[in-house]
Amino acid sequence: MTFIFADSEDFDFPFQKQKKLFVFSENEEYNCQGKTHSGFSHAIKHSCEFFPEQINEFIVKGLDIIIKTDKVFLLHENGDIFPISANKILQQASGIVLNTFDMVNDKIMLDLPLLETEEKLKPLIFEISEQYNNLLTNYINYAYDIENITSLENLKEFIKDGKTLKFIAEFFLVDYIYYLNFSDSAIIACRKDNPKIINTFFRIDKKANDFKKIAKYLYKINIENKLLSEFILDFVDNNRKFFKHA
Repeated sequence: MTFIFADSEDFDFPFQKQKKLFVFSENEEYNCQGKTHSGFSHAIKHSCEFFPEQINEFIVKGLDIIIKTDKVFLLHENGDIFPISANKILQQASGIVLNTFDMVNDKIMLDLPLLETEEKLKPLIFEISEQYNNLLTNYINYAYDIENITSLENLKEFIKDGKTLKFIAEFFLVDYIYYLNFSDSAIIACRKDNPKIINTFFRIDKKANDFKKIAKYLYKINIENKLLSEFILDFVDNNRKFFKHA
């Protein structure tokens, strides 16, 4: 099965700690427009949660392309734009490069012409997306349907072993198919009535697999399977201090 991501409203500067990005024209204007938050932008935003070392390599490649550009500017979220030297470019946080990738994605999605440097960055975005999509497909293909689990003990073994479980849950009155891997907290969601369209794919716990964080996420959705639902509710009841704001 081939999966594609649902298009949603543009979300600029996905790495919010660095609310700026590199642009290659002093006249560049950048603002939210259209439904550009799709597969490429999901990959740019979330791939570093799954394979940070490879993303660092893409960032280095991106910087190498950027510093070879004759004129580079730093565009801030408020619209301010300033020229920046090659030495200063290398001192910027990695999130700025990823924000720049996202800006190129927006232009691709909106079918806008790319500047020369942006054209050179485009293959990096495609490679990131390919790795991200391959990982997503792997989780889905090897997921185990929770409806085949018949006991609480069996469920606990699957969770302990870090298996990817497939289950159905309601969120805002819509039924979704979820795929959750307990070893790294990776979660995938797609609508039950259109399972080829992926709504999201990320790690609940960005750096580990804290079960409290996983349970807190699951507590907010209406899980159809009774075994999993009761297991999560019991866990929440026994950890009320952590879940008091859930």
